[in-house]
Amino acid sequence: MLRKEISIGTAKFEVVPELDPDGHINGKCIHDMCALLDQHGFVIIPGLLSVAEAGAGLRDVQAVLDDPSRERAAFASEIDIKYRRRDFCPLPVNGPLLNLVATLCQRVQGVLAEYCGTRCSVLELSTLTSYRGCSHQYLHRDPDGVIGILVALDDVTLEQGGTVFAAGTHKYCGGEYRFEGRVHKYMEAFRNFWNYRIMRYNLAELKRMRKEGDAQISGQEYRDRVYSRHISDNHQPNLYQFMFGENEVFGRSNLNLRSLWRIFRYRKRAEAEFPIVQAAPAKGTVIIYRSDIFHAGPDNQSDNPRYVLSLNLARDVAHPELWQIGYAPHSSLIDRPVSIGDLLNVSAAPID
Repeated sequence: MLRKEISIGTAKFEVVPELDPDGHINGKCIHDMCALLDQHGFVIIPGLLSVAEAGAGLRDVQAVLDDPSRERAAFASEIDIKYRRRDFCPLPVNGPLLNLVATLCQRVQGVLAEYCGTRCSVLELSTLTSYRGCSHQYLHRDPDGVIGILVALDDVTLEQGGTVFAAGTHKYCGGEYRFEGRVHKYMEAFRNFWNYRIMRYNLAELKRMRKEGDAQISGQEYRDRVYSRHISDNHQPNLYQFMFGENEVFGRSNLNLRSLWRIFRYRKRAEAEFPIVQAAPAKGTVIIYRSDIFHAGPDNQSDNPRYVLSLNLARDVAHPELWQIGYAPHSSLIDRPVSIGDLLNVSAAPID
């Protein structure tokens, strides 16, 4: 099984936060967190939000999800969303959610100051919810120049599919000189090899679900996810789109002769240098990551939804086209843009 070959030991990527009297993470912790972000591309901060704070955030998110007139996003997993396997829901940056996000950013202000200016934009606030039967995403990068923050609003188990990261695959100035100047070849071979395995895994899971009948997956959904020529989704094991190059993340061109040779030549060293890590964060845990690290959202094999709050912050001036390429902000955020400085200046009230 795919998950047996993914590390779940995350201790080396964690920093337990220690807060100063003002409620900010102290300098030693800030240093350690930034060191992990620079070295591995992500850092896990357990207990940054209390259980009560995370629970209040979950109630606010569920209230939005229960609103039939809420805004919806489908660009990331169109078929999963169509069949209610995932729910990517843009959230308004106001009211209780603004208070929660402001509290979060003020606690990690020292980390954000290392990477983002106060005038940088909030690109998106959303909830990433997955349900039983969703696909395992391919390893992919988000648009460059963004700091992503994931918040576990409830306990996330391995069966629910905690986020997968390929440690060390982020970009940075001079990083191309690693591994005798072949780092991009190593990364390409690494990603293609793992995405091939993810495609096989997804096909096997869909076949297993189909054998169990319509209670697990209908024939129409199975055909849409494996053979559809009309619904584009870069994270489905769609054989038609794979063969004809319509999948932008992983297609037949990723397994040409040159790619296969690189996989054969570089894979073992790449796997040693870029360990795959799956985080199954407890309630209140926060993950900060560089957007250009290889990462993926696994499938959910449990009957319990996985609720994660996602916040994306620009690290520089962000062209409006960036929102359309990789993010789906709530209309209220487009009409009234919010900067990191705005969040830091909010007088965050205690979260009940």
